[in-house]
Amino acid sequence: MTWNRMATVAQGLFTFQFLMRRHGARVPTALAGPRLDRGRGVAYLAENTRDGPLGEGIIRQNMNNPLHTKTTGITDSPELIDLEKPEQGLELQVGSNVFRNTNGVLTLQGKEQVVLEMQPDPLALLLTMDFYDDQGTRIGHIRRNALSAHSASRFTVQAKTGGEATQNDSPSVTVADRASGHTVFEACLIQRRKVRITVGHFYTHQGELVTISPHYCRIGTGLTLFGDVTESRGDAASIG
Repeated sequence: MTWNRMATVAQGLFTFQFLMRRHGARVPTALAGPRLDRGRGVAYLAENTRDGPLGEGIIRQNMNNPLHTKTTGITDSPELIDLEKPEQGLELQVGSNVFRNTNGVLTLQGKEQVVLEMQPDPLALLLTMDFYDDQGTRIGHIRRNALSAHSASRFTVQAKTGGEATQNDSPSVTVADRASGHTVFEACLIQRRKVRITVGHFYTHQGELVTISPHYCRIGTGLTLFGDVTESRGDAASIG
């Protein structure tokens, strides 16, 4: 095949692909360029390669080894395709109940009331929370461990940072009632993305008492949870 003949064929092939794409037609795989197929969560790369003395292109796909793509022919160099995975959510342990893969929000009786966040450096647990009385009136607010102005006279906050989330030295946050000295909320970071709420004695926006111990979580007199495991799929942990 002469060089002029090769140039004519190549030009015709390019024009054919251009017209098919312009009119919305699907270009056959054998004519398509490199592509990524993320249908099963793993990237497969189809790459044009050149074989033979005249360099006629063929398409090869390495489907047997989905993590590696081998480009044969001129370069013959493997490439690793690494898909970035989304960051894993927080696991919230409310008493003996486990909520996996949450966004750190705890919803009580239909309203977001508690938000827990992990600060990486220095390692700390950050609490944002609303406090209500037994009539459902908001009486306090904490934003990332800082009390609002009208809450400082009623509550105290102690936040402990740490280098590692270990059993003996874990970052924690504790909220206490200033008048009685009783702890109304306490949580600790037991692993990098696992938070345990160990103490709770506060009210929801409906005026129902929430009691959290290491063994159970109770709202009012009608709901008690213990030992439940829930997959939250990136949403809030919801109780009541």
